[in-house]
Amino acid sequence: MLNAIAESLFAGFLYLVVNKHPNDPLPLLAQEFLRFVLAKIAQERVWREGHFSIPADVFGCQLKTMLSE
Repeated sequence: MLNAIAESLFAGFLYLVVNKHPNDPLPLLAQEFLRFVLAKIAQERVWREGHFSIPADVFGCQLKTMLSE
């Protein structure tokens, strides 16, 4: 239990910055990369490797936001 608490203290957010004009769509390569990163299969792999995955409600919301821009 203590180990899980200690590990959760090191969990944080990872921010990705894309150099583009705010009104331009994401470049296709960036869109595909983010689709993969936010996909359920990729998040399951992250978890299996012992890292913290993105919660399903968060990556689902981010994917919808990304695709609507």
